Amino acid sequence: IRMEQAWELAQGSPSVVVAVLDTGIVNNHPDLAPRLVAGYDFLSESLSADDGDTTRDADPSDTGTVDSSRLHGMHVAGTIGAVANNRLGVAGIDQNCRLMPVRVLGVNGGDGIDSDIADAVRWASGAQVGGLPRVQTPAHVLNLSLGGPGISFTLQRAIDDALSRGVTIVAAAGNGAADAATYSPGGLDGVIAVGAVDRAGARASYSNFGSRVDLLAPGGGLPDVGEAPDMQPPDLTGGSPEGILSTYRDEGIPEATRAPFTYGELIGTSQAAPHVSGAVALVKSLLP
Repeated sequence: IRMEQAWELAQGSPSVVVAVLDTGIVNNHPDLAPRLVAGYDFLSESLSADDGDTTRDADPSDTGTVDSSRLHGMHVAGTIGAVANNRLGVAGIDQNCRLMPVRVLGVNGGDGIDSDIADAVRWASGAQVGGLPRVQTPAHVLNLSLGGPGISFTLQRAIDDALSRGVTIVAAAGNGAADAATYSPGGLDGVIAVGAVDRAGARASYSNFGSRVDLLAPGGGLPDVGEAPDMQPPDLTGGSPEGILSTYRDEGIPEATRAPFTYGELIGTSQAAPHVSGAVALVKSLLP
């Protein structure tokens, strides 16, 4: 993706905020913590939130595990803006932007509700949503590494509202090997829809396609078409499948001795989209 050449032109700006609407972010990962600004938890279903309360709140921490949510949000966030030049892990596409964790997907396999996601889209872009406190650092870019089949008018209205405030919205095209125009939010109007390529630069077998896809970006490849992307366990041994390496947490050792951070591989258009969100943030640092 020629990031070395891009970094000669721009390395990003802390005045640019990218909202990651996802499963939330596990606190204290040293490759993410310096970049975070205050976000919000929009999950309205207590079983999905699994955080001990029944209401939306100001703590967007991911309470899931590898088995329940694959810690999806923190993996996505690392691709956008993991700290560079700190002798740790990976470097994000944008080396200076701020990351806003907005929790819209829960612990039951990353489940989410359109109305929760729609409210989060509006809130992150600067709108007043009900009686919730207004966002202190409105986002310039929204990353939506989520979705599924069907067209959601609830999400479309929220996206239109956010676009009217000058926000750029990047969405995963979807992992169904189908026409992206039949998925939300990747098929909705106004978003940058991102499909996935494998290491060879070919469209990944799982990636949605069609005229609605605006860009392709690295998403990793699958050895077998039938395997489900985004839900691959981390592979730190160098074996297949070939995933995207990003910020993660080690779930393989007891809680009492668990390292608060590690790195792992996931696969999907969810991993492709944040490459583009990071690039958008770089552009906005040059041309707000």
